[in-house]
Amino acid sequence: MLLEILIGRQLPDLPGNQELRRQVTELGTDAGIKSQSIRRQVFEAVRVTDLPPPHNPFRCMHRDRFEGMRREASSSGRHGEQEVGREFIASLAPDDVRACWFHQADWAAIAHESVRIVETVGRLKPERDYLKEAWRSNTSGQDQGWGSDFRWLLSLFEQPIIIAGGGYTDGQHRGCALRFSGAPRAAVVTGYKDIDVVAYKNDWQYKGDG
Repeated sequence: MLLEILIGRQLPDLPGNQELRRQVTELGTDAGIKSQSIRRQVFEAVRVTDLPPPHNPFRCMHRDRFEGMRREASSSGRHGEQEVGREFIASLAPDDVRACWFHQADWAAIAHESVRIVETVGRLKPERDYLKEAWRSNTSGQDQGWGSDFRWLLSLFEQPIIIAGGGYTDGQHRGCALRFSGAPRAAVVTGYKDIDVVAYKNDWQYKGDG
C-alpha cells in the first residue's frame, strides 16, 4: 500500500506460490540456472500409544527375555515380530522399566519439548533448524552430558526415531522409553519428501526455507 502511494499507481497482485515458483524457475532455466531436489525427513508429533513395539531390543537389559519369547513364538509357528514385541512390552513390570538405563531420563518432558519444537519449526525443515530450537528449550540450561534429558532431546532430531512400514527403522529403544513415559505425543520421522531447490552458477543454493 505504501509503495503504491509512493509510485502513484496500483501494483498487480502476485500469483500464487506454486505459479510464482514456476515462473522463477523458468527464468532461471533460461539463464543457465539448474533446479534439483533434496530429500528431507518428515517429522510428525505422533501419539505415543501408536508407536510400534520393539522388534529387536539388542541393547535392552531384558533382551534375553525378548529372545526367549521369540524362540517360543517360532517353535509354536508364530513368527510375527510385532506380536512378540507386544508380548514383550506387556511383560515389563514397573521394576523392569526402572532397571533399564534407557528409561532413566524424564521422557515425558523430552517428548513434550520435541512436540513443541516440531510445532514451532514445522514438519519439513533442515536438521539445523530443529537443533537450534532445541537449544532454546528448557532442558538446555541443565545437565548436557551424555544420558541427560537435553542430549536425549537432541537425539530425536540428530538421529530421530524413524517409523516405516509399521515398524522402526531406527529408535526402537527410545520408542520403548516413550511408551512408558506417560507422554501423549512425541516427535518422530514418518517418511521422506523431495524438496525442489534452485542451484545457481556460483553454487549458492536456495533451499526453500524462507
